[in-house]
Amino acid sequence: AAETAAESAADRSDSAAEDIGGSQKFSLSMLASSSAAQAASLDAGAQLASAVEAAEAADELDKQAAEALEAAEEMLALYYDQEGGASS
Repeated sequence: AAETAAESAADRSDSAAEDIGGSQKFSLSMLASSSAAQAASLDAGAQLASAVEAAEAADELDKQAAEALEAAEEMLALYYDQEGGASS
């Protein structure tokens, strides 16, 4: 009877060890999934930051183009003023 009890205890011990091993594998799998999700999130954040930087750069170029256009219009107006003054 003691031998049977010892075998039963050993079986339960093996079963518990398998459960713990399975649990550890599951935990590692979840950790890996979580790490992959974090990496994807960081990558998406970096892409968003790049997009924001690109939008800011485009906005700056737009402002510079508007300033250049305004300066060109002023020069054109001065030119026409001079031409108008010279011809009259």
